[in-house]
Amino acid sequence: MPSKVRASLTGVTVSCGVISFDVDLVPATKAKADKRAANSPSLTRICPHCVDPARIQQKLFCENGHGPLSQNDLEHATTVDDVLVRVDPDDVAEAAVPTVEARSVAFSVFRSADVERATLPSGNIYRMRLPAKPSKATRQAYALMLDLVADADLAFIAELVIKGVSKLYRGVARDGMITLTELMRPSLFHAPDGVDVEFQPALAVAARTMIDEMVSTFDPDEWESAAESRLRALQAAAEAGAAEELVVPPATAAAEDLLTLLRRAA
Repeated sequence: MPSKVRASLTGVTVSCGVISFDVDLVPATKAKADKRAANSPSLTRICPHCVDPARIQQKLFCENGHGPLSQNDLEHATTVDDVLVRVDPDDVAEAAVPTVEARSVAFSVFRSADVERATLPSGNIYRMRLPAKPSKATRQAYALMLDLVADADLAFIAELVIKGVSKLYRGVARDGMITLTELMRPSLFHAPDGVDVEFQPALAVAARTMIDEMVSTFDPDEWESAAESRLRALQAAAEAGAAEELVVPPATAAAEDLLTLLRRAA
């Protein structure tokens, strides 16, 4: 079964011209979703004693009463059209251990402007981690490459083959390490709809003024969706039996000017 789990790989050779060194390629994020294939079946533990697959309930009893069962004895299944179907253990093992087929990353160099016009960042991110006991030459080569990829005017692009799928990655400098960010080839995007769009220059001036007033400091750890917060508040009010009126924040002068221009342009 196919897997998109991001593998860790040791002993990967990185090269760019005459620069060459070894690193370990490991996932750069800690998201729980990274531990499971995005397009693999969602596996369920089932009873090994039932002819037809039966889900395991609390205290390791199956729906038909077998148990208590050992974790080591349980089998896997996936749900197809609301019906449990046993999954072959070999398929489970294959999905759990993804493979990176190329043990090398060879960077080619392009102008950033050309790359950004042709590609769009996607979700898979790796970081290049130095081996446990790197040599002095390896540390120096890594530091030099880190300095080179930090150049915002240049794009260092490499191709990796993961699970038989060839993908492009861009090397960037982030938090003192070389990070690989997956890029999407333009051929995978939808073609333009062919609709001509335009706006009045005055709208751009008012819109940019409004955006400047909206700029604030972003901290990912403190990010909270305003829509979700509002929904929770409405749910709490409904459960308490209190009727809450919707409070609309006052518009800024720039927003009011933009709204006036938009109405005039309609």
